[in-house]
Amino acid sequence: MSASLPYRQRQILAWTLSGYTPSEIAQQLELTPEAVRASLKKARRTLAEYIRQGEEE
Repeated sequence: MSASLPYRQRQILAWTLSGYTPSEIAQQLELTPEAVRASLKKARRTLAEYIRQGEEE
């Protein structure tokens, strides 16, 4: 399921699920916290759509 996400979104999602904050992730990946939150939001939307499509089948 997460393989359908771009690498950066998968990476940020994995770090988030491991308990890291957007600020901590941003520091490690040399991004802004806003960029991390935007990537996480896109990843969540993509995964939600994937789940919705699976429910329709």
